[in-house]
Amino acid sequence: MISRSQIWYSDVPAIMHITHAAQEQGTAIADVIFGDYNPAGRLVQTWPKSLDQLPRMMDYDITKGRTYMYFKDEPLYAFGYGLSYITFEYSNLKINRDKMSKKGSINVTSDIKNTGRSEGDEVVQLYVLIPESKVIRPIKALKGFQRISLKAGESKTVSFALKAQSLECWNDNTPGWEVESGPVIILFGSLVLALTLTLFQSSFGKASDFGRHSRLRPTKSEVNVSGTDKSCNLLIEISGIRSK
Repeated sequence: MISRSQIWYSDVPAIMHITHAAQEQGTAIADVIFGDYNPAGRLVQTWPKSLDQLPRMMDYDITKGRTYMYFKDEPLYAFGYGLSYITFEYSNLKINRDKMSKKGSINVTSDIKNTGRSEGDEVVQLYVLIPESKVIRPIKALKGFQRISLKAGESKTVSFALKAQSLECWNDNTPGWEVESGPVIILFGSLVLALTLTLFQSSFGKASDFGRHSRLRPTKSEVNVSGTDKSCNLLIEISGIRSK
């Protein structure tokens, strides 16, 4: 953990985070430092700026601000963050349909191009958030990722199959797992796209019927849709949130 007094990280261009020792570790580190290999590692946890951003240590309710799914403050480094010597361009973000049933699925695709001068890997990440849920939901939830290798100037189309079943939440009234009807925001790389699930009968009651699991809809500050790629000319407006 980096304390508030350790502000050195703002004065350096990069930090190499090593977690496992191995026989060829020194060679691998040297390859990255001297640019012979393009790093594509991504953080598997959220790095907060301060311990003050976290709940009490003995509070095990992650919905109170633990993990990338419920952390509402600005982190030092976010879950899934990582640097690269190469730049990548996302374009043509598409879904094959804008509605699906509770047992259906959709395909999410996007073109990724290596706009750098050498070969390198990119980790494409697919997240979802559900802004109108009647129960506590993650601010965003990872639903898939792919690591792809691209030569300089090369482009590839990456596809994810998103099943409605992966959007289930627990309904205390049934009890059982169910898919809520309503809008779902998809975050794909640096792009944002919206889809709406097909309406179907559900036993969900009012938010007040869910006891301690209930909450109001996410506020505008909780639904983070920053970092969108304007070159794709996508315009989304959901629950008063507008992104282009």
